[in-house]
Amino acid sequence: MFHNLPVAFLLSTAFALGVLAGCTENSGVPRAALEEAAPPVHESFSIEDIVEFKWETDEAFANAKGCMACHQVEAKKIGPAFRSVAEKYQGQGDAVSKLSRKVLEGGSGSWGEVSMPANKALGVREEEAAKLVHWVLSLK
Repeated sequence: MFHNLPVAFLLSTAFALGVLAGCTENSGVPRAALEEAAPPVHESFSIEDIVEFKWETDEAFANAKGCMACHQVEAKKIGPAFRSVAEKYQGQGDAVSKLSRKVLEGGSGSWGEVSMPANKALGVREEEAAKLVHWVLSLK
């Protein structure tokens, strides 16, 4: 979907998501300068469009990291559906650290007999694992 969106929308969305995620806080660029440089969001796009765009890009990232080989958003594949993971860990304060560790180190027993491989050995870095987990938990 996002490959057919206007460039101004994509830039505005990327900027908005960066601000929402706090990415600009430590960039060294004054926030006013970033806001002035950002193109306006096109009126025909809703916040739902922006959220869907973010989820699509996060799903593409999960695919690039190999997660989608064993998981799907809505249904069990080899591993549990990501929505099921989000529901199970909803409201748990340590969910991000617990699940990030599981992504990196692998494990079994939480969802059945099939083990999840240690993705750290497959090149997933700690900050990437946390990004993936944040996205999964947002799917509830």
